[in-house]
Formats: sequence, C-alpha cells, structure tokens
Amino acid sequence: MPIEIGSYMDEERLLKKIQYSRENLQNTSLFNEITISYQRDSITDPQILELLKQQIIDRGDYNPEKGIAFYRLKVDVAERWYYWPLINIKLEDRNLSSWLKDFSFEKITFGIGIKIDNLWGLNHDLSLSGIFGFEKGLKLSYSNIALDEKGIHALGFSIHTLFNKTANVIAKDNKPIYIKNEEGFLEQSVGGHVSYTFRPEIRIRHTLSVGFNYTTLKDSVLIYNKNYWGSDNLINREYTVSYNYSFDQRNSVVYPTEGYYIDANATGISGDDFSFFCGKFYAELQYYKQLSKRWYWGTTLRASTSFKNKNAYIYDRAIGYNNINVSGYDLYVADGQHFVTYGNSVKFLILPKKTLKINFLSWLSKFYKIPFTIYGKAVVDMGYVSQKYPLPFNTLSNSFLIGGGLGIDIVTYYDIVLNFSYAYNKMGVGGFFFGIKSPIF
Repeated sequence: MPIEIGSYMDEERLLKKIQYSRENLQNTSLFNEITISYQRDSITDPQILELLKQQIIDRGDYNPEKGIAFYRLKVDVAERWYYWPLINIKLEDRNLSSWLKDFSFEKITFGIGIKIDNLWGLNHDLSLSGIFGFEKGLKLSYSNIALDEKGIHALGFSIHTLFNKTANVIAKDNKPIYIKNEEGFLEQSVGGHVSYTFRPEIRIRHTLSVGFNYTTLKDSVLIYNKNYWGSDNLINREYTVSYNYSFDQRNSVVYPTEGYYIDANATGISGDDFSFFCGKFYAELQYYKQLSKRWYWGTTLRASTSFKNKNAYIYDRAIGYNNINVSGYDLYVADGQHFVTYGNSVKFLILPKKTLKINFLSWLSKFYKIPFTIYGKAVVDMGYVSQKYPLPFNTLSNSFLIGGGLGIDIVTYYDIVLNFSYAYNKMGVGGFFFGIKSPIF
C-alpha cells in the first residue's frame, strides 16, 4: 500500500492512493474481498497534535492554508482458499473451440496433483502433478520464493518429464496436423528451468530465466516433417536463456478496464549440441480507458520477430498459439518468423458486480459468496505473419488477417473469466466460440 503512517496529503490524493492500494491488493490474487475505508480521527491531546504537526513541518509538507486533519484507515480483506486438488484438464488444441470442432478424448491431458498458493503465508506457489492422457509425465514447480522481506528479489524453478504418443508435426490448410504412434511414444523429454525476478517497484518486474530440455523423437516425426526442429538428429539438447520486463499499470490483471501494460521479452535458444540457434524478441502494449459510466475501450498491440540458422517448424508458431489470436481465426493457425497483431474492443457493463450467496454453504466462508460481473463487447482484430518458408497449402501466412465479433464476458470469483462470442473473418467463415480463463488450476 503506497500510504504510510504520518503521510500528509489532501483528500483527493488520499482517495487516489486508496484506489491504487485496492488494485495492488486485488492483483496479488490473495483475497476474494477488499474494503478500504477511512474516517476522521479524534486526536485531542494538544501535545500529540503539536508533535505530529511539527513532524509534517520538518518534512516541508505543511500547508498552513489547508491546515491539518487526521484520518484513520481500516482495511478489511477476505482471504482466498489456497489449497487446491490439482485436477487440470488441458486441451491439446490451441483453444476450446478448435478442440470441439474436432472432438477427441485422445487430445486431452489430465493433471492430478496439488496446487498451493501462498505457501507458508509467504505468497510462494507450489504445484506437483502427475500427467495422463495426450501427455504423460510429472511436473513440479515452486515459484515466487522471496529472498528478502520486501519481495524485491525472488526465485522460481520447475522440473518435468513428459511423454507424448501424439505430436503436432506440421500445419496444413492453416490447421495443425497431428500424427499418432500406438506402439510407443513419439516424443520424450525431461528438463527444467530456474528464474530470478527483480521487482524494484510493485508493478515492475525484471525476470531472467535459464532452462534445459533433453528430448528424443521417433523417426516418423522427421519423416513426416524433416524441418520439425532444425536437425536430422533424433536427440536434441535444448538450452534457453530469456529476459522479460513488465510494467503493469492496469486496474486489474484479470480483467482490466483502465490503465496500461508493457511487456517485452528476449529469448535465445540453442539446440542439437549448439549446431542450431534461434533468437526471439516479443513486445506487447495494452491500453484501457473508461469512456463513460458503463462504456470501456481497450486496445492491444503485439509484435514478434525471430531469426534462426535453420528452418524449424516448432519455433515458427505464431498466430493461433500462446494466446496470440485474431478474432474469427480460432480454428486456424498462421506460422512464421515475424508477426504483428492489433486489436480493439469496446465493452459495455451489462451487470455491475453482484454477489450471490449460497446460504447452505455459509460454513465454507471462502466459497459461499460468488461475485460476478457481466460485460458485452464488440471486437475487431487484425494481424499479419511473415513466413520465410511458405507452403502452398497454408494461405494465412504472408497475408493480411482481419476479423471481428460480438460477445459476452462473465467475470467471477477466483479470477475465472467465461467468454461467449460470435466471430467472423475475411475468409467468410463465422461461428460461435466459447472460452474459459482460469488460473485456479
């Protein structure tokens, strides 16, 4: 909270700092409810009054025209539940809509384990899971480990082992193509990474990560696509180093409606005993503004460029992967070394935040209150992917993309956002789409 005991400011500035404090607390994802109230304090002892006044004068903050009034702040929070059985359902298509289009239980990964937020009361995050289905293996991650009392320096690490019988080996007709091996695993990997975060201010982060991954392939992958990972070898030792900078001035990290966000990333990748290398640079800018009481506008610009010494399909995944999307193209992908997307959305607050109480669950204090907010939205997105190695059957690369649609977003507790929308693209293809964003699992 950017307010200290003994701070001297006018009431307008106090209200702004209270709002800023509420946003900071909400963005920790530690609380379901946050209320900050203030009231004038009844300090009558003349000696205490004179002492406090003298402290303000000594700091050079005193304005005799405004005088001095004393206020007491009260912060009430309702903590979240931090211990979750980890039942993770991951669709191996890029999103729910594309999975529903080619419905298959073979393309689902189930994770079963445990996820603990705010471990030891220190805001550490721990997760351990076994993985079954499309992928098999084990994952362990432990992050946000503060090295000092203020949380300026923090560490994180993860290790994993994964085994796949199915692999996305190429894109054809602007859609990923998967092959399957019934008798064994197509791809087996083991690896991990370590990260260090420097956080000089609460909304600024610098993160340096190093990682290693050892992977073996079945020869059928390279037979289908010889340019799968930039090497003819069936064994790859991949080393990665990345630096990420973020500056977050949004009022909410879950569903922002005001403020701006800057994110930049540089990653270096070397594989196949250093005979292959790849460099990637990514930048993202977000801006949100409240237009009137219930209308909001948001815009997002994303851009990336990369270079490699060899053609390698897995390092050219652009639009359609990793939350890089253009409305109306949910069922498609566009591969390439460089891309840019630009989107605009106008949102209308249909239903301000309400809280539904399930009284028979009142004994579960962290669950029986279900807050929800409903927004309507109109979206227009554009994008372009530059592909150095074009294939004749993939027409979205090296082509201007534009799409748009209408939808409804429902924001509820534990940072869950449900999306229902209809979108249409320049190919003349439209459809209804459904999405869910949930950091719980």
